[in-house]
Amino acid sequence: MQKHFSLIDKPTFFGALFLLLSVVFPLVLFPEQGAEWISVGKTFMTDKLGVLYLSLGIAAILFMLYVIFSDMGQIKLGEIDEEPEFNTSSWAAMLFCGGIGASILYWGGIEWAYYYQSPPFQLEPGSEEAIRWAATYGLFHWGPIAWSIY
Repeated sequence: MQKHFSLIDKPTFFGALFLLLSVVFPLVLFPEQGAEWISVGKTFMTDKLGVLYLSLGIAAILFMLYVIFSDMGQIKLGEIDEEPEFNTSSWAAMLFCGGIGASILYWGGIEWAYYYQSPPFQLEPGSEEAIRWAATYGLFHWGPIAWSIY
């Protein structure tokens, strides 16, 4: 156990643990106020910062395209004469599956129903407008802007 503990980057680990506990404890100790804090935070993030979020996502896409097609995209990681451990398609598949694997298995089949029953933007659950949003809202989570941020 001591051997494994010595491998931990203590400032990073304990800093992250402190931040986590400083958020979790107040939410556990004051659940009603915590729900209100989370609601206020969510409203602020979606109502006030929604355009900023989408703008940063588009900027991330443009930056990734620049990196891919510029000289930076030709930088080889590792030794000059070293062969890559994985080919490009295997590497891309690992990135894709690692980033989306569990989420798509869980949300892929139920996300539309979740948005139909609890639609965003204070729409009436089960309404025709909720059906339209349920069919399209997942693109914000699974589309190119979200992937550029990943």
